[in-house]
Amino acid sequence: MTRGTFISLTFVLVASLALVSLADDAADGSAKSPAETVAPAPLSLSATNGPLRAQLVLDPAQPTIGAPIRLRLTAALDPSANLVVEWPNVSELVTEALGELVVEVESMRPTADGRGVEGVIRLFDEGEHTLPPFAVRAVRPASTGPSELVAEVVIEGAILAIDAGVPEDAEPVGALAPLPLTVPEPPFPWMWAGVGAAALVLLAAGVIAFARRTRPAPPPVPVAPPHERALDALRELSARGLPERGEVEPYFVELSEILRRYLEDRFGLRAPEQTTEEFLAAVSHTDAGRRAIQAAHRDLLRDFLTRADLVKFARDMPGADECSIAGDGAERFVLDTIPDAPAARLPGAGGAS
Repeated sequence: MTRGTFISLTFVLVASLALVSLADDAADGSAKSPAETVAPAPLSLSATNGPLRAQLVLDPAQPTIGAPIRLRLTAALDPSANLVVEWPNVSELVTEALGELVVEVESMRPTADGRGVEGVIRLFDEGEHTLPPFAVRAVRPASTGPSELVAEVVIEGAILAIDAGVPEDAEPVGALAPLPLTVPEPPFPWMWAGVGAAALVLLAAGVIAFARRTRPAPPPVPVAPPHERALDALRELSARGLPERGEVEPYFVELSEILRRYLEDRFGLRAPEQTTEEFLAAVSHTDAGRRAIQAAHRDLLRDFLTRADLVKFARDMPGADECSIAGDGAERFVLDTIPDAPAARLPGAGGAS
């Protein structure tokens, strides 16, 4: 039997079985159109005090037991006020208010635009649950001593109604429907159906094996190492010239994301999921962090991430020259941490304690 004849017979057999299956479905009338569902609107609360406006969004507002609920707390400040936002510890407040047996809170993290915090919570008890008040503060940093409190808003009254997931019109357990007095239909020929399915599987396996024997396997797709991906991203960011157009905050946000992704891919550190304080503590005070990154590199990371936070949260706007220095420092860090690359003293390292 030639290859063309074999493939033709296979196609005829598969098409015949498909037509038989379609005919059975049409005769049984078992096709049903899916019911359209409308997603409930999220719960949104906001409060304003002077130059500070905070907003809490919970999506969805009426979830089922154990379903993920996205919690997003954001704030907006007058850029000319030179203020910094202090966020509440959402994980600790929610756990203390509802209890560990009722709520599970995933680690909170800064939003992508740097204007808030977000995370996911899950509730495991039906009924209404009132979340604790969340206090968002706007402070003016001081060179010495504590910061000055300028404004504070408290968002409270957020109530989540947890549905057990059982339809209201569901029949109670134990309710029996009356038995229809109809003549039973002849049993389905399961034995012959099983034989036909097994033959179809064997035939498909033979076609796949025959095709693989005559077709070479595609070459593996090469994956660039972490340092090459990071360097390409840094050069692409530099070529876009964001600081020269006055877009300093987007430049630092993207520069920080590139460096955090490189730290995760290169050293296995969960930098994108941690705040700056959590990441620096993990690098400086754990054996894994100290083994992965040298002391000089840790100093540079501390200076860089602190500078990026000032731009994202304190609205500090450095000039184009300082942006260029930050980009060069990030590129030098990647170059000096390439596997088997000689370590070098980094410019600007050691400036933070």
